[in-house]
Amino acid sequence: MPEAWDEDEGIDQFQQLSWFISAAVVLADWTGSASRYFPRTADHGRQ
Repeated sequence: MPEAWDEDEGIDQFQQLSWFISAAVVLADWTGSASRYFPRTADHGRQ
């Protein structure tokens, strides 16, 4: 195991960034799923 993994100095920053990244992913998923911005099509390109 690398020695850097035993250091605790980046844990607080990682925890704060992980919440921000999680929120950004949820927001992107929510926006991408909104039919207001991306209307559904009935045929899905099929003929």
